[in-house]
Amino acid sequence: MNFAKVDYTEEYIKFCTEAGLPIGKLPKSKKDMGLDEQLLMQDKAPHLYQNLCNPDPSELPADVSQRYRKGIQWVSDVQILEDAGFTGTAANMKKAIDEAKQTMIEKDLAEMAAKNDQVAAYNRERPKGLAFAEPLSAEAIARNRAAYGLSGQASWEN
Repeated sequence: MNFAKVDYTEEYIKFCTEAGLPIGKLPKSKKDMGLDEQLLMQDKAPHLYQNLCNPDPSELPADVSQRYRKGIQWVSDVQILEDAGFTGTAANMKKAIDEAKQTMIEKDLAEMAAKNDQVAAYNRERPKGLAFAEPLSAEAIARNRAAYGLSGQASWEN
């Protein structure tokens, strides 16, 4: 069975040009790269780095390896995958995490805006002052005057 061989030459040339590095021989592993080239590639072209270095999932911790093979992603696995050379996968996970955080922020903002609108509508539509209270009956007025010792006369008239 013949498998098509993937050529990353164009991506490597583009990376070297954008990073200002001299275009050398296409590396086949991280041993063929200098430290500065490795670090730049991990940061600027994580998928190219992962494809060129072809990391081995069996070198991951067993639980992370199992999740990686099944396509299950845990946020806690990002750093482990990145450290093991799976920089493209880690970059995809970071992007998904950022999108999820943004979605959560937008949802929270929408909920807060709806709540603020509801409070503003309540305050706008409620009666002002004491207009919402029932007027007191004559008996209630007389009872309160007696309870507080009010005669209905001004204090200077006594």
